[in-house]
Order: sequence, then structure tokens, then C-alpha cells
Amino acid sequence: MENKAMTRISGMKTKRSRMDSPPGGRRAGAARRAAAAFAVFGYAMLAAAPAATISFSSTFGDEFYQSDGTTALPLSGFQFELGAFASGFTPTAANTGDWLANWSPVVDAAGDPLPEATAPFQEVPSFFGPYPAFNSEVDLTHNNAPFIAGTQAYIWGYDTRTEAGDAQWILMTNSISWRYPNTSGISLGDSWEVTNSNYAETLVGTVVDNGGPAIVTLGDVVIPGGVPEPGASVLAFVGGAMFAAWRRRPANSRSVAAC
Repeated sequence: MENKAMTRISGMKTKRSRMDSPPGGRRAGAARRAAAAFAVFGYAMLAAAPAATISFSSTFGDEFYQSDGTTALPLSGFQFELGAFASGFTPTAANTGDWLANWSPVVDAAGDPLPEATAPFQEVPSFFGPYPAFNSEVDLTHNNAPFIAGTQAYIWGYDTRTEAGDAQWILMTNSISWRYPNTSGISLGDSWEVTNSNYAETLVGTVVDNGGPAIVTLGDVVIPGGVPEPGASVLAFVGGAMFAAWRRRPANSRSVAAC
């Protein structure tokens, strides 16, 4: 009997001590448990997320022009692609004919190009209304060549890269910050924007910073195997040569030809 009474008294004291504990202490304990649960959930989400997310885009107010510097870039027919060049190849304005053979857009681990790596130039919706731009986001899940960690990244804008003849291109990069991340760890993501010339360096075409939105102008390129469109002076020379050759023909030959 005495043992049972002592047990009841002990239980009552335990309940009373729990009831007498200050509310702040109970709230603090609940907060610690919630924080621990959130940390576990957050770690699980990061572990399940892609290794590295890269967004690339122009920004609100940026102006895009064709190679003449005055005609606005149309809202169709131009693409901007995120990628890298083969190891050992350095693109320059003098070797544009070799760019495509050494270029790779961002691909998945199996080597298949990601559709998100190519962003069309088009109207993009915003709070202030639609504006012309390009923007996209890719998930890089590997560091297979040429996307080895630290490799220089490029954004290549173009109207065509395969049709022989005249084309309009721009190749942009940033030698410091546009580098492919290491996908073996947790990445908070990268955002590469064509905001002004301090952020984007060009090898073909130009990006001009006027203290505000960027002015982006594509450059003229002749794709190997193509014949550039002749200018007016060339056409005039060819026409004059043909007329001179016709004048040198005998008169009877010209008469027969006229008939």
C-alpha cells in the first residue's frame, strides 16, 4: 500500500512539474524540433535537386540590333545558345569557320543536347508588359568534357550556323564569372545575364554599356562554302563588263541576237 501511494504521489509531482514549466520553455523546445525537421527536409530537397542550375538571359530594357546597327532584331529567326568549345580550341573573330565543329550546347549526362540550352529571341512577359529578350534555364548534372568545372562558358547568338553565305552572330562570355560549376557538390545556381559590357565580353558583335540597359549588336559572318551577297559596286562592275563584251561583238551577231 505504501509503495502504491508513493507511486501515485511521484506521478502527480511529475505531471505538476510539466504543468508548472514556463510556456517559453515549451515553445523553445517546439521551435528546436521544427528547426531540426526543416533542416532534414531542406537537406533532402537539396540532395534530390539537380547538381547545378544555370540561368542565362538578357534583361529588361536591353536593345538588340542587327549588324547594320539600326535595324531591330526581329522576334523570330534568332537563337541564343549556352555551351562550350572543345578543350584546346579558343574562338576568335579570325577562326569563325571552325566554331561549329568545336562547339557543344549544354548536354545531359548521356550527351544529348538539352532543349533548354537554346533560347529563342522573342517577347518575354513581365509586370511592365512584354519586352524582347531571350531567357532560359538549364540543369547541368555532370562535368563531362567540355563542361569540366571551371571551363569557360559562352552564349552564342545567331540566325543561322549551317546555311552557306552571310550570317549574323554574336559570341558573349565573361572570363571571370561565366565558368561551369562543379556538379559534385551542392550548388545554389548561377545566373549569367547580358547586362552591360562590364559583364559580357564579345568576340563577334558588340555589347555597349551606356549606364543603363545594354545595346547588343550582332556582327556579320560569312559561313565557309557560301558566297557573300555582292554589294552595289560589284553588281555595277559586273554589269558594265557584260555591256562592254556585248559592244565588242560584231554588228551582224548583235543583229541576229536582237532578232
